[in-house]
Amino acid sequence: MSQAGGMSPCTQSIMMGGIMGCGVGGAAGTVLGFAGGLFGGQRKMALIKNTGRQAMTMGASFAMIMSVAQGLRGCLNS
Repeated sequence: MSQAGGMSPCTQSIMMGGIMGCGVGGAAGTVLGFAGGLFGGQRKMALIKNTGRQAMTMGASFAMIMSVAQGLRGCLNS
């Protein structure tokens, strides 16, 4: 059965898992990267670069994990 936009429920759940994981992982990466950089003694540009790197890394990692998990959940239940 086709949903809005021609995507199956399985594809939608994978996409929503990725979006949700990226948001949650990016937010956690920002907080943890900033705190880690501050406690590590970084200042100014080094702190900003470290925070951005942590946010991107955690966002991408958590997005991948959530995509797989939501895909399994959505595709196996339908």
